[in-house]
Amino acid sequence: MKTVLCEDELEFTFPDGLQVIKLDQPGIPKPEGMRFVDFVVLGENATILIEVKDPSASNATDDQRESFRHRVIDGADINQVLVPKARDSYTYLHLMNQVSGYVIYCLVVAYKFERDDLRIVEQKLRRRLQQECDKPWARPYIQSIAIVEPAKLSTVLPSFTCTRKPLDN
Repeated sequence: MKTVLCEDELEFTFPDGLQVIKLDQPGIPKPEGMRFVDFVVLGENATILIEVKDPSASNATDDQRESFRHRVIDGADINQVLVPKARDSYTYLHLMNQVSGYVIYCLVVAYKFERDDLRIVEQKLRRRLQQECDKPWARPYIQSIAIVEPAKLSTVLPSFTCTRKPLDN
């Protein structure tokens, strides 16, 4: 049976046979100071960390969308939000003995970046995942990254879908 999970207005459908966890679930205790990605997909040969950013939500203003764009492109959100969530999620899963195989970090962003902006964001994210301090990590923990718009999720992760659902008022 397929797994369906929501993150605000975005509904994700995951294929049969995979264990999917909503890791960043309110009300569930987590280690002090740790920040988690939204979803984790545990497969036999891969672990997929999925972080969702939706600056195009129906209640977002143009100023909020533009602010998001600037924070991501200048690296603030990469350094202070996206990479810490990936690192903390990986660490938690590793300590819980739940990481298997290849680790993929998939950033689902409901925002249409210009091609050059997307390339810059991907480069900064990749670099920061490899090195957060004066030396690169001795043990790389993310083998692949993907930044994708919700409607194109299945082009990166076949059989995964994401659609926008209006919020209930």
